[in-house]
Amino acid sequence: MFDDMRQRIEHFIAYNEQELKAVKEAQYSTQKEIAEYVTRTICPPCLFFVLNGKSKSVKDFIYSIPSNRIIDYLDKFSVKK
Repeated sequence: MFDDMRQRIEHFIAYNEQELKAVKEAQYSTQKEIAEYVTRTICPPCLFFVLNGKSKSVKDFIYSIPSNRIIDYLDKFSVKK
């Protein structure tokens, strides 16, 4: 069970890293454009924190949030996949 949860978290981290890369490569010209994209992702706070320098990486953000929030995001992630 622990390995399954770790694997789910690692997949979720990879998903958010991919979304972060997409935002950076899109070269949006306004904060509004960035916000419109980010708010449609599964974990907008993660991307906003990393983009604004409040977290140094996706992994740091994910590992810093309470476990019940991680589980909530993982549930959303499994449905969207």
